[in-house]
Amino acid sequence: AAQAPVPAAPEMPGTSDVTETVISIIMEATGYDRDEIEPDMDLREDLSIRSSRLPVIMDALETHFSIKIELEDFMDVRTIRDISEKISEVVSRETDSVPSPAPKTSSVSTGPEAISPTVEPSDEKQSLKRVVFSEVPLENGQFQPIELDTMESVAIFSSESKSELSHLTGDVFRRDYGVNSIPLAFVGNHSAGGDNDFDLLTLDGASRAAERLDSIESLAGIVFILDDAAENRLSAIEKTPDLLTGFFVLLKTFLNSSSKKFVILLHKSGQPNGPARVLAEGMLGMFLSLGHEFSSVQFRTIRLDEKTDLEAALRGALDRSRNVVETIYRDGQVFTRAGHVEPSIFGDGRKCPIRAGGLVVLSGGAYGITSYLARSLAILGCRLVFLGRTMLDPEIDYASLLAEDVDSRENLTKSIEKAKPGISAEQLEQETSQAAKALEIIRQVEELRSLGIDASYFSCDVTNGERTNAVIEEIVTRHGAIDGIIHGAGILRDNLAKQMTPEDFAAVMDVKFRGAWNLYSAAQKAGLRFFACLSSAAAIQGNPGQANYSAANRMMSGLMEHLKSTDDSITFKALMLPPIEGSGMADDPEIRALMKRMNAAYVHADELEGLFYRELFFGAPEEVWVLFMRSLPDLKSVRLDSSEAPPDEGEMETCTVVFKSDDFPMIDSVSFADLSKGELSATRIFSRKKDLWISDHKPFKFLRHPLVSAIMALETFMEASRLLYPYLKVVGIRNAEFLDIIECPPEVERSSVVSCRRVESAGSEVVCDVSLATHEISPSGQVMERMYKNFRSLVILGNAKESPAGDPPGFPVRLDELDTRPMNHAEVLDWYNDRSDMQGRYRILRELDGTGAGAVRGRFIYDQNDDLASPLKSRYQYSPYLLEALMQVVNFYVVMRDRNEQRAMIPYKIGEVAFYKNCAVGENLTLEGRLKQQSEEGIVWDARAVDEKGATIIVARQMMMRWFTP
Repeated sequence: AAQAPVPAAPEMPGTSDVTETVISIIMEATGYDRDEIEPDMDLREDLSIRSSRLPVIMDALETHFSIKIELEDFMDVRTIRDISEKISEVVSRETDSVPSPAPKTSSVSTGPEAISPTVEPSDEKQSLKRVVFSEVPLENGQFQPIELDTMESVAIFSSESKSELSHLTGDVFRRDYGVNSIPLAFVGNHSAGGDNDFDLLTLDGASRAAERLDSIESLAGIVFILDDAAENRLSAIEKTPDLLTGFFVLLKTFLNSSSKKFVILLHKSGQPNGPARVLAEGMLGMFLSLGHEFSSVQFRTIRLDEKTDLEAALRGALDRSRNVVETIYRDGQVFTRAGHVEPSIFGDGRKCPIRAGGLVVLSGGAYGITSYLARSLAILGCRLVFLGRTMLDPEIDYASLLAEDVDSRENLTKSIEKAKPGISAEQLEQETSQAAKALEIIRQVEELRSLGIDASYFSCDVTNGERTNAVIEEIVTRHGAIDGIIHGAGILRDNLAKQMTPEDFAAVMDVKFRGAWNLYSAAQKAGLRFFACLSSAAAIQGNPGQANYSAANRMMSGLMEHLKSTDDSITFKALMLPPIEGSGMADDPEIRALMKRMNAAYVHADELEGLFYRELFFGAPEEVWVLFMRSLPDLKSVRLDSSEAPPDEGEMETCTVVFKSDDFPMIDSVSFADLSKGELSATRIFSRKKDLWISDHKPFKFLRHPLVSAIMALETFMEASRLLYPYLKVVGIRNAEFLDIIECPPEVERSSVVSCRRVESAGSEVVCDVSLATHEISPSGQVMERMYKNFRSLVILGNAKESPAGDPPGFPVRLDELDTRPMNHAEVLDWYNDRSDMQGRYRILRELDGTGAGAVRGRFIYDQNDDLASPLKSRYQYSPYLLEALMQVVNFYVVMRDRNEQRAMIPYKIGEVAFYKNCAVGENLTLEGRLKQQSEEGIVWDARAVDEKGATIIVARQMMMRWFTP
């Protein structure tokens, strides 16, 4: 057989061609023009390319040249020419080692006009997912050990130099791997000045330890040990950020070692959720990010129990086939923590963590993500207090600046110059920037106040414990108990590990972790009911250039688990957020480019509101860590299963929450839901086989078939609205229109589409516009393709009202103003027999007290029926037959005033209905109506129902009944 020809090696691109390609890609990534870039320009100093942008540029270069680029190889590049030389080296190395594959499709040329943009992931059709975490068994792969040389060394850091676990670990490395193990202490007897004892709680001690590491020849690995001794020394949990910063300083030094191969954290403690565990979570977060930057280094955390074989655990940590960073040994088995999709469960019985009128404190200023959450908190009737580092200058008249419709920054500068004559230009710029932030905060607070929200702002740096205590004490004195805290403060100090300073690491750690601890410590005795931290998906996946951010968020999340183990009375949540569109730190061009590269889809800030409240109201308290996502990259370092199981029979899932069909019996399925737009589309099939109530609802004898009742259409609207806003109650409807009847012949299913759209969300209520449309039915009973809108209404959601805001004028209807005789139950039944084909459950009225000029009054005993075929239960958002009773009682007015009137009436419009409470089975209710208008078209009523104590249950205004003829 003829042998296939060997493909010719690809022609090596010239250095100038590589340089021009690099320049083109940088132009695409930064927006610079060609004449603004020179090959010897410094990437950071001259071009202001941040570390978060570098992976994006590397990805584009990798695609264009069909090579594999390790970020680690490019950390020390300074100029464009440096990148070009590195690219040439990689191309040459890969060309020599393996036959060159066909080049990837790329439109990148050596000129600036043909750059291939990064492909943006399509997330429009991706559903929102709620991911929680649990331990899963870890299977062994094909053993691939890290090879260690006898000339290499391993540094073992423990809390004290004579730690038992440190001694045993050193023995394993010496005996099994033949390497030199060096015991070091990170909070040992450093006062004695020993060469191997260091106080990593201080930067000076960390620097000394780093110098010691740097002196070790052929340093191949570091082992950090967190045992009971470390637990005792870390009894003050607020020390953990300082120690983690010290560990970071050591890792920076180690990662400069030419022999670097692995970093291991061993955690063995009698306190499963103690301070050492919290610190271990911070280390794990740091490892996840460093793994992106240093692919040649194995980063591992190992949690041990008393039964663990240390030798086997270390062997597993040095196994390259085991990709996950976190390993857990328990009872002779090996686990890792994995994320899986787990919707929360809707339930009205769960205790609301926020009282009506309760106080919520939000850190992070009054802008960004916290401002979005604050606006939605208003609907719960909360009072809000914002905390932020921005100081409010008493010498600046912010109110006047807000009132002026001119450039605020210009006016700020003038105000500061006027208040502080002789100020330097540099100081003026600083104070203007500070004042601009203050003005934005005041603008946000004033906007909330204009919506009727009690909102205020306190200048408070939450990293300062004393200041935080003082401010919380003042808030409690002024406002009373604190229902909840939302810790949203955070800063970014992104940089690759080699360029990141200890100060930048500590600054991010302090805001996230120390801020959370200070807030909890100050408010734990102030009636706290919930504490929610806005964490990040970076705590799970790690991001290159964000070792500090990943570590801080993971350790803060660990703190929430620690606090949960010590106090069950408070709901603790660490909400690990994906990048947020429309607000927040990820709404930045460079972060957005990095997220595109990692295929991490954004969630809109408006969606975050709904997700936050779903978690607060329905998330299981034991599920402290919750990750919201659309998509995350495939990760080797952590198990993350994004697959979704279909809901069980009798359930439906919408936007991370599972709803039981019994709680929403008028909705069959949800075909579409968008929290950001506030839109939902659902289906409902009406059939006499399933809907037992239909057969009873035939209001007129001349109809061939019974109808879908208006009260059930309104119930359908309310259920659709609550699927969008399950944490709110239906408090009323407005502008209900009953446009066309829906007849239900036997054995015919009437398929309908329910469309729900948010039209208003401000202050204390959300308003949804809901409609129901069905397919037309032919005279022969055949269902047609065309659809017509049958019902429409606005649904009002908010806090459930305990007492009416005010009855319509003219109520109550007094017995002494009635001038017709009463109608007893037998006479009422006669009317049903004579004037309608209403049956059973729709023969609602018990008796009539009588009518007067423009007034009617009757009685109704509320009953509970099985309206739906088994297994569905009749659980409604309100008491639908009570509204039916109001509509019927005004029909009786016509009969009682004019016995000769033969025309029938049908509900046509309702201006407004307010619901105050549901009825109890067997409750005796009084129905009252006042005539507002009468014409040839119909009659308009105000009506209400009250219980035996005179408390109003429902009020209907502008209820129009039209004359109906066949």
